[in-house]
Amino acid sequence: MLSVALLLAVLMAAGPALPAPGELPKDLPIGPDDVLEIQVFQVPELNRTVRVDQKGSITLPLLGAVRAESLTPSGLEEKLAGLLAEKYLNNPSVSVFVREYKSRPVSVVGAVKLPGLYHIPSAKPLVEVIALAQGLADTPNAKAGNRILVTRGTAHPDAGQTVEASVVDVLHNNEAAAGILVYPGDQVRVLPAEFVYVLGDVERPGAYPLESHQAVNVLQALALAGGPQRTAKMKEVVIFRHDAAGKRTEIPVQLTGRMTGPGAERILAANDILFVPGSVTKRAFGRVLDLSLTTASGVVIWRR
Repeated sequence: MLSVALLLAVLMAAGPALPAPGELPKDLPIGPDDVLEIQVFQVPELNRTVRVDQKGSITLPLLGAVRAESLTPSGLEEKLAGLLAEKYLNNPSVSVFVREYKSRPVSVVGAVKLPGLYHIPSAKPLVEVIALAQGLADTPNAKAGNRILVTRGTAHPDAGQTVEASVVDVLHNNEAAAGILVYPGDQVRVLPAEFVYVLGDVERPGAYPLESHQAVNVLQALALAGGPQRTAKMKEVVIFRHDAAGKRTEIPVQLTGRMTGPGAERILAANDILFVPGSVTKRAFGRVLDLSLTTASGVVIWRR
């Protein structure tokens, strides 16, 4: 997996991504805990950096408490200008800039090194948000897969909808992912890597993650498991595959030698079980094994 440093390097090389025209309104509504920078043209004494309190208000000189929650920055500008014009200033010009959208953190969950809530002042490229979470998880017990889901928050016109991106496309700024931005209030979920399982007469039976950038065929899966043992019956190798309904399919793999044959190039799907029978795990062709996946622990349990 790519490191945080490489993530940032990719981001810098790619340059900033721009939102599609009309994707979001120019302003996001203000909420409690947001930090606002307020400036009044030619009246520096009224300039302030303020935090919206839990009641949704800000406190300013001359005006006292002013309700800001649910207003956009431009809406608050108009409101403050109107209040100042009533008693104090002629044609005041007010600027409101949201320094921190504390009320709408981005949630980054799943297979990242540091899941949590992150505050961004405006839309950010997806790769930069992943870097905030210290990059993709890459340990034996937690590896990132190749799918990232971005669910739009309530401030987005497409609230509740999910955009899917490939890890490879995001990290390499490919066209398919270059335009995906994360907005305050969105959720980013990096799905964990899926696994294939190699059992039977192999040196290291167990679960092996599918890397994000490549498919795994039978030959590669056998290599990951340290290769077959001397007792392996290579002509009787079989793949067990389960569909979404749980129905199991048995796919024979024809290997004419210990590691050769047309079946060696067959691509394995997520959660496939590659079973290599041998003298100890001997069975007649077509016999159904009682196999079950304990997905919570990632352990495969099989019984002859």
